[in-house]
Amino acid sequence: MAWAAVGLAGIRFDKPKTITVRMAQTGGALPGAEVTYLGIPIGKVGSAHLTPDAVELKLTVRPKGPMAKELR
Repeated sequence: MAWAAVGLAGIRFDKPKTITVRMAQTGGALPGAEVTYLGIPIGKVGSAHLTPDAVELKLTVRPKGPMAKELR
């Protein structure tokens, strides 16, 4: 799920965090799918919901390296 990693650089956090990602297409991401950042597993897709203009994914991530300030 490299698409979820776009823009994920800049901050560090060690505790699991739930984030919401809105996308026009999911690339086959389903609940339970692995989330990776630069090829490193950092979490899982918790849920996927259709909205009128996008697919909304809830991700639970546990990164061990730098992440985007948007994830704070």
